[in-house]
Amino acid sequence: MYFYLINYLLLLLEGCILSRFRLCSIFFVLNASNLFWQ
Repeated sequence: MYFYLINYLLLLLEGCILSRFRLCSIFFVLNASNLFWQ
């Protein structure tokens, strides 16, 4: 479980950096919803 959480956080951070923080909120919402559905 913690492994998946760390992966989600890394993907979120990487997505924020790549998109220059423009899609940061979208990535956060998608990752949060994925965590809740799993």
